[in-house]
Amino acid sequence: MAEVIPMYRMVHPEFKLKSLSEIISSMLNREKEVVYLRTIPVGEAKKLVLDYIERHPGCWTEEIFMNLRLDPLLVSKVLRELEKEGLIEGRIE
Repeated sequence: MAEVIPMYRMVHPEFKLKSLSEIISSMLNREKEVVYLRTIPVGEAKKLVLDYIERHPGCWTEEIFMNLRLDPLLVSKVLRELEKEGLIEGRIE
């Protein structure tokens, strides 16, 4: 069986772990859609991601990259940086 890799959810009070397999499953169950990802500088991505989290407390990593149409690796990098800067808190429960 494949290893389950957790995704981080940006915190506000309630929060549950969402595994990569759960994310993939939910994506496969959606209607097929094409998502065009934007290429933007890290600094701009940080502002967009932080603004998104402020407007959507308790959001999931998947929601951020899907709704902002950003590369998941860029979003993960930005989230780690924002967490190190103490601007957000991410948890795995």
